[in-house]
Amino acid sequence: MSKQVILSSVMLTLVLVAILPTSHGQSCETTLASPLAANVDLIIANMKLMGGNPCCQTDCNDESCSTMLRMGTATLKMCGTPCNGCISCGDIATCVSKIRASCFARGRVQGTMACGRFTFGVSA
Repeated sequence: MSKQVILSSVMLTLVLVAILPTSHGQSCETTLASPLAANVDLIIANMKLMGGNPCCQTDCNDESCSTMLRMGTATLKMCGTPCNGCISCGDIATCVSKIRASCFARGRVQGTMACGRFTFGVSA
């Protein structure tokens, strides 16, 4: 799907790759500016390597979110209230794998998903 927008004699083509409605605590916002799927795969692999170890939310910002990991163009955020909780890193890998499967479009991925009491987000 594409739209053309004309601004002061400059024509821009906006391409929206995938936007899915929130269902079961998940939303996708994948565009051509979203992280590369290969970088999301690296996040998943790193979380799997840590397996059953706890991954904990610390250093929360105003939105009760912590940046867990950055790989190339992809950033993984963990959000929850109250802040400072933990979840198995392997469970995070499973959740991010579901985001990747649902939100993948044209080699890119961006979205959020609720997993337990946390919400995980993959973005640029």
